[in-house]
Amino acid sequence: MLKSSTSKKRSKGTIKKRSNKKMLSHKEIRQKGKLPLSKVFADIKVGDKVALVKNLSFRPTFPNRFQGRTGTVIGKQGKSLIVLIKDGQKEKKFITQRIHLKKLSS
Repeated sequence: MLKSSTSKKRSKGTIKKRSNKKMLSHKEIRQKGKLPLSKVFADIKVGDKVALVKNLSFRPTFPNRFQGRTGTVIGKQGKSLIVLIKDGQKEKKFITQRIHLKKLSS
């Protein structure tokens, strides 16, 4: 008597998803070590355009899907900055540290 297998093998998603997760889980060998002070004291002012880029040395305050998104700095809260990002039709505010922001040239 032959056994018929009706269950299919579960998909592990696309290659892009896997490579993106890998990128967000570790640093390149030359990126490891202390954070440069120019990153910590970056000259980012209210109204500047910035990109959200996770620094894996510190705990990020935003979800993975916002990695690489661009937004506008709308204010300060303590040492952190408030960034306005469009997510589809909604505008969302994120309070994040300067080390997770990359200033875009204007």
